[in-house]
Amino acid sequence: MQNYQPNMEIEQQTIDYSLKDIPLHSRSYYRKVLIDKTEAFLKRIRWKAYFFDNPDAAKEKETYGFPTSNSPAYNPSLADFENDMYKLINKIEFRGISSTFQKKLAKQVTEIKNSENIFVKSDKTSNIYNVNKELYSKLLVENITKTYKKADENAKRRIDVESAKLARELELEDRIEQYTTNTAYITLKDHKEEFKNKLPCRLINPALNQIGKISKSILDNVIIKIKQQTGLNLWKSTDDVLTWFNSATGKENSRFIKFDICEFYPSITEPLLDKAISFAKSIVDISDIQISIIKHTKQALLFYNGITWKKKNNTTSKFDVTMGSLDGAETCELIGLYMLHKLQENNVDGNIGLYRDDGLAIIKNANGPEMDRLRKRIIQIFKNEGLRITIATNLQITDFLDVTLDLPNKKHTPFHKANQSPIYVNRQSNHPPAVLKQIPSMISKRISKLSSTENDFTSNKTYYENILRKSGYTEDLKYTSSTPNPKRSRRRKIMWYNPPFSLDVKTNLGQGFFKLMEGHFTDHECRQMFN
Repeated sequence: MQNYQPNMEIEQQTIDYSLKDIPLHSRSYYRKVLIDKTEAFLKRIRWKAYFFDNPDAAKEKETYGFPTSNSPAYNPSLADFENDMYKLINKIEFRGISSTFQKKLAKQVTEIKNSENIFVKSDKTSNIYNVNKELYSKLLVENITKTYKKADENAKRRIDVESAKLARELELEDRIEQYTTNTAYITLKDHKEEFKNKLPCRLINPALNQIGKISKSILDNVIIKIKQQTGLNLWKSTDDVLTWFNSATGKENSRFIKFDICEFYPSITEPLLDKAISFAKSIVDISDIQISIIKHTKQALLFYNGITWKKKNNTTSKFDVTMGSLDGAETCELIGLYMLHKLQENNVDGNIGLYRDDGLAIIKNANGPEMDRLRKRIIQIFKNEGLRITIATNLQITDFLDVTLDLPNKKHTPFHKANQSPIYVNRQSNHPPAVLKQIPSMISKRISKLSSTENDFTSNKTYYENILRKSGYTEDLKYTSSTPNPKRSRRRKIMWYNPPFSLDVKTNLGQGFFKLMEGHFTDHECRQMFN
């Protein structure tokens, strides 16, 4: 990659608030969203009434969350309620809001909209960069042409034809749309040492094959069953890592091995996926059509500047596991399970686990030469499958995700990167008050969970309290013991009417909605369903 002069064409944007802060929207935009939410709710009510009146029409089938394209039949008994709902939202009133923070957000939004440059997110930090359009285009084209080549003009059509065939087999042809052509984009890898000179990027492909939603569901179920039957440590969150760490014995005589799979997504090949599927089939039942669906979604195309692209190393197929695909993370998890199995099969002794492309193992009673031989063996096992890893051994203390794990002291504490402080949603953000009220409590619970003891919590809480103060909160963080949340079981399906929230809305939509429900359905024939 060429060297650049970042100071001339790229500048880090100073943003001292959370990217999850919500500014006040225009009133016309709010009305549009309110109408959309209300129409969607009334549509669900019509369907509920239709199937209640026509129970034989309710055909049970797996839809994988795809909504129907059909419209529910008009129901005269709901007409008055629907009309009053539209009257309610038509009479919406607003009020003025005086907020220094909201004025700051509004100014920033205006500057971004009026800028001729492109604002680019970093890959693994919260930084935002203001990039010259010409440089951005150059970086994007370089990253595309590095691994992609132009595909023929009928490539997308062939994928759509195969998608339609699969959709018909699942009786979902009226619900699934064609392959989307969302244009590719890049994020900046500013955590890399060479960033100042070479501007390394991560290429994101948001073009979606909607069949990927089905593949995601299939892979989720397969992964759960494999984990249950094999006990392989495929972690989904920091909580899983902490459970693993706390259950490990002999910590005082152990060392960590930590590794990272380089370029995991683009390194997955079709033969590697086939091996992972074969491994999965040896443990759980996977039908031929399910395999066809999983493999079909790996026929990926990239779109940019009106041109269709496909992976360079594929001559006849369009195999590609893309970042941004609907089942990309689950595909990586299946490969991860397969690699954990290969490590186990090759007698890599130790308590080892994976979170996506990050691996961690606890090795007991190993001296320096033994650790080095183990390091080489792990590297070779991944290399045999076409994967490259970076690896560090003989560690007593290491950070992993957002926690620091300490073997000699048998404890764990919160971790944050030296140059990256978290930023919390501001107290004056355009969020519902109930959400903002819970933020200090949520942070208390999170820091408590990341701390082995109350003393560890107390040692770390001042850092997070200071960040909370900057976001407008005055509450102190309090230690809470880690107790699992009981699972809630609902006895019936509930439909929710969720009008959008905005600080400048004066009308109490919730109160008005409940009055309409009480007024229309107290003695209504649909009272059994809507109450």
